[in-house]
Parts: sequence; structure tokens; C-alpha cells
Amino acid sequence: MLAGSQYLAGREFLRVSFDRYGRERSHDEQHDENASSCRANNIRLVDEAYRETGSASRFAAKPRDEWPKLISDLEADRFGAQVLVLWESSRGSRQVDDWVQLLRLLEKRRVCVWVTTHSRLYDPRNPRDRRTLLEDAIDSEYESAKTSLRVQRDTAAAARKGRPHGKAGYGYVRVYSQRTGELETQLVEPSEAAVIVELFQRLYRGNSLRSIARDFEARGVRTRSGKVFSDEHLRSVAYNGYAYVSLRRHIAGAKRGQRRETDNTSFYPGSWPPILVTEDDQPDRELFFAVRKMLGNPARVTNGSMRPRGTTSRGRRAVHLYSSLPACGVCGVPAVVRRRYDQPSRKLNYLCPDGHVRLDYEQFEGHITAVIVDYLSREDHPGGDLSAREQARGAGLRAVRENVRSIKDELDDLATQLGQGLITATLAAAAEPGILARLRAAEARETELMTPDPLVGLFQRGAGAEARWQKLTFDVQRRIAEILLTPAVLGQPRLERATGRGMPVWDRISWHRDSGVIRLVGHA
Repeated sequence: MLAGSQYLAGREFLRVSFDRYGRERSHDEQHDENASSCRANNIRLVDEAYRETGSASRFAAKPRDEWPKLISDLEADRFGAQVLVLWESSRGSRQVDDWVQLLRLLEKRRVCVWVTTHSRLYDPRNPRDRRTLLEDAIDSEYESAKTSLRVQRDTAAAARKGRPHGKAGYGYVRVYSQRTGELETQLVEPSEAAVIVELFQRLYRGNSLRSIARDFEARGVRTRSGKVFSDEHLRSVAYNGYAYVSLRRHIAGAKRGQRRETDNTSFYPGSWPPILVTEDDQPDRELFFAVRKMLGNPARVTNGSMRPRGTTSRGRRAVHLYSSLPACGVCGVPAVVRRRYDQPSRKLNYLCPDGHVRLDYEQFEGHITAVIVDYLSREDHPGGDLSAREQARGAGLRAVRENVRSIKDELDDLATQLGQGLITATLAAAAEPGILARLRAAEARETELMTPDPLVGLFQRGAGAEARWQKLTFDVQRRIAEILLTPAVLGQPRLERATGRGMPVWDRISWHRDSGVIRLVGHA
């Protein structure tokens, strides 16, 4: 008990981590023990306590909210008490740097620290007390680091076994052990799975996310919480839907919620049934990766928002065949279609939004279409080799899958030899990283080969290209144009200023390719 009858004013800092199993003391439980301990030691709690929920370690995924307030109040001399009351020292922080900053401010403001579990008042101005608090901080940081490593090992082991991770995704329900309560696997939820299958099939056919979202809303298709599916939500579901083809993705060293893949990303067969399946009930990974590649195409994103295939740069459905695909030759901004309201005819034009250049609508579209048809008429255009390329891709995929199985067998054999005592743990530890590196490389190649060539099935080569082009729907013509009018194929057409009267349209278009800028002579 503190000497004398004079009370010291104390203010609490209460923190609980995210506690899934209810094993930690709540804010109220910490407060009750603090209050009882303070009454017995002449400390009177004043003012409102700092109440924080979340991790205080350097591995935390979310920033803290109340700790910065405590530091700010001490810096501005607004703390309003003589004692900082903690249930235990780790409730303040599990980082040594945080404690060094805190103790410096406490010393400056002449504020002591009461730790309830120690039944002890510490004075930061006292070197021995300061050392004790810093030793506690070192221990707390060490324990949090050990916990992080243990969680990473457990998560990696669960990934290798193909066990599900995180929350159950839309389309699945979780199954837990009746004996231990631990997660065992997940099963397909039929009504939600039907929505997932429809989403992927429609995206593969070229439907926009916005049109699918509107259709779902009209039909009453909702999320589990009863909300309307937004196009952003549907994109996230499809783009990150590895679970739908029974793939368990593991990003080594990732923080909670991290989805961006790194060099440390590995994939393992899942222990749950897939939702996207082929006719022989195998995971349809080709469909998944094809849709994922479409959604990840940088050309589909403008100003931070989703631009689905077949829409303009503003996200609206494309009305004109080539709108937003060409660019201004002066500023590089995508060209748009506008009417000339200053002319009696009010003719349409392809023009720069900033007014640098414009071309007649019919002449421009006629010329671009002629270029595309001429390209498709050539016997040597890349489409002519698509069948052979698909066959080669299929053969390569079979070979790399066999390699993946062989490397996994090698890992299993290494574990068996270690378990039987045929090799030492040191030798196994030295061999494992190299095997895992080869496995990651092979799995990355498998993922690459599982994504079909986007040109397959879109167009043919040879004579009759013009007639075939005219029979195509607008959406398919637009999709072909998006593929061809890029620097990697035909080039991006750019509208140039006229240098004289009566210049033909083809002389006012430059084609920007990866190999440089060219001009086409005549209509094609």
C-alpha cells in the first residue's frame, strides 16, 4: 500500500486483443481488477479510460486507435492524472519502441505507472523501475514474435494439407468436429454455388460485372447478409475465388487480410469439393484462370474503377465499335465519339476530349475495320497458329503437372526418410528449401499454362474474313478490336493533326506498336 492518506489520480489504459475463444479478460474485467487494486493502494481512478481492441504487436494488420491518443495527450499535457494504470504491462504495448517513447513522455510529465498484476507502482524517473518496464517490453515483444512464428508454421502446415482458411466464402458452409470443435472441411451450399457458376460463365462470355450485378439485383439474388451484390463485390468474389476450383493459396509471411500474391505464394489441392467443375467433375481451373486473367487486365481499369470488357473508359456500355480504343496523337488521351453541334449536319466524329484533333466518324471506323479485316485475311496472322498453340499448351500442362506430382513425391519421400531415421534432421532441413523452390516454380508454370489463350475461338484466318466479320455480334467485334488494337498486335491507332487540306484518313493515323510508330498506306 502507498504511504500516506493522500490519493493519487490514476487513468486507465485498457486493451484486449481480438479474442476468438473468449479467453482474455474483457475491458470491464480489467477495469474491475484495476479499480479494486487502486482502492487498496490510494489511487483514485479519474477521467475516462482509454479502451482499445486489437493487437499491440509489430505484426498487427490494423493501426491502433487509443494508443496514439494516449501519446498525444501526454505530449500536449492533457493526460490529467498522476498515474497510468495498466492491468499488466503488455496491455500497453508489445513493442519496445512504443515503450521507450511512452517512458520518455511519462518521465517528462512526472507520471508513474501502476501495474495491477504486479501490485507495484513504477516511477520512470527511477533507473531500476525504468529497466524493469523495458525488460517487460522486451519479453512481450519476444512472446508476440514466437506466437507469430507458431501461427505461420501452423498456417503453412494446414495449407499443405489443403485445409480451408479464413471465413467460409460465398458458396460454402463449414464443417466442424463434434468432438474438438475444430474446423474439418467445407461443403458446397447448392443455392449459392449456382450463383457462383452463373457468375463465372457470364464473365467468360464477356458480360460486364455491372450488367450481372443489375440482373442479380432485379432477380433478388443477395449476399448472405441480405445486401445487393455490387460489381466491385462480384469482381472480388471471382478474382479471388481459388476455393471454387479447390485450390488452397498460401502466402508465406502474409499479414491478416493480405491477398496480393508475392514470390512466396504457393498453391495446394484443397480438401473440399470444387464448385466450378468440368463435364467429368474435375475442378475447372481453366475457366477460373481465364476469368481471372480477364479481370486482371490493366486495360479494364480506368481512374481506379472497374471497366468491364466492352465498355468505354467511363465505365458505360460501348455504343460505338472503337470508342476509347484510339488515342489523341498530341496528348495521348483516349479518343471519344461526339457530335459536331456547330455544324448543320451534326455529324459524329472521333475526337480528343481536349479538342486537339478530330476525324470523321464514318471514315475512321471504315478505315479501322478495313485494317482489321485485312489482318484477319492474312494466312500468317497469329490466329492461324492458335490450334497448334493450344495443343502445345495442353501438352505442356500435362508435363508440368507430372513434374509437380514428382516434386511432391520427393517431399513426401524426404519426410518418410526423416521419420524412419534414414537421414538426419540437418540433412532434411538443408534439402527441403531447394525442393520447395522447385515446387513453387513448377506450380507457377502450371498456373500460367492453365490460362487459355484469349484469342482462341474468337476468329479464324484466311479468305472470307470480311463476311465472317459482318456476321459477328457487336460484342464479339468489340472484343476482337480490344485484342488487336494494342501495341503488342496491330498497334494503338492515334489521331494526328492534319498538315494540309484534304488529307486522307489513313495519313492522319499513326500506329503505336511495341517496335515503334508506323503509318499504313491506303485503306489497309
